Formats: sequence, C-alpha cells, structure tokens
Amino acid sequence: MERTRLTIVDVANVVGSRPDGWWRDPVAGTRRLIELADRLPRQEESLVLVLEGEARRAAAEVDCSCGVRVLHAPGSGDDRIVTLISETVCAGDARQITVVTADRLLRLRAEGLGAGAESARAFRERLEASAQPQAGD
Repeated sequence: MERTRLTIVDVANVVGSRPDGWWRDPVAGTRRLIELADRLPRQEESLVLVLEGEARRAAAEVDCSCGVRVLHAPGSGDDRIVTLISETVCAGDARQITVVTADRLLRLRAEGLGAGAESARAFRERLEASAQPQAGD
C-alpha cells in the first residue's frame, strides 16, 4: 500500500513531554515509545522515530514488526529531522510530512520546509489510545 503521509517523531521531545517518569530513564522511555509506536495503526502513514544520545540504545532492544523506521541522530535530533525533511522534499516525495514535537523552534524550522506539526501530547494520546484493548479483543 502506498503511504501518503510521513510522520517524523522527535522521540526525545515526546518522551520528555509528560512528567510521568519516562524522562528519568531515556532508554526505558524510548523503548516503551518505540513499542507503542510499533502498534499504532498506520493505514496510510509511514512513521520515522528519530533518536539521539543515550536513547539510541533502546532501538537495539526492540523488535519493530510493523515497519516503524528508527533513525539515529549522530548529533542533534532536531538537525537530523530537518535534514530528513529536506531530503524527502528534494527527492520529489509528494507525501504530506508531519513532525511530532513540542519544540517550537523545530516546529518553525519544519514548517519553513513545508511540513506540518503534531504536538507531542496529541501523539502520546494516539499511542496510548492504540494500546488500549479494543472491543472484541
């Protein structure tokens, strides 16, 4: 199936977006986020998770079965996200690009390249809703 949307997630920002303990252990928080994202229904959505720093270790500990793409940022995750948007646009990729972040500056940089934005809170709510048992499960 052709995916018409590309969603790029600022994982460090999403993990640290809610003071529920995820931010105390970036590897465990990132691992949980990856596991939840892997279960997120994505009929027409390609999902890319951008990891930076110590949290990159979490990717080696999780088996993504649904095609979530994990990218490691060699430096700043924000810079890697902006580069990915630029590469996607320059390649003529016509998918709608959305960046998930609570970082205002990253959002502005992404929007300057034609991407949209989804708040870290809204994305976490989508993840948590998808993790809830559905009727008939």
